[in-house]
Amino acid sequence: VVVLPSRRWFVAYLSELVKRGAMEGKKGPHPLRAKEKVEKISEKIRLVVEGLPGVSGMRAIKLMKKFKTIRALANASIADLKTVEGIGEKTAKAIYEVLNAEFREE
Repeated sequence: VVVLPSRRWFVAYLSELVKRGAMEGKKGPHPLRAKEKVEKISEKIRLVVEGLPGVSGMRAIKLMKKFKTIRALANASIADLKTVEGIGEKTAKAIYEVLNAEFREE
């Protein structure tokens, strides 16, 4: 199961799968993002934050207006996350869990 944060990412992801021949049974991890060129740092930050569970483009903007940096967002508590309009308990916990989990290749 691949979860993508927006339709744009879904279309880009499918495009990459077709280009790489993944639909023909090739194995290996697939990138979650197309290799589109993003110039502005604010756009790069938004794309990173949109990758978090339950975070749409608008929620990403609201989170970054509150926390200013990805580092500050990563250090936020569940209570801090819930102070952002549109972020409830469930989404705050999901974001917190991802930002504080150790990576394990599965």
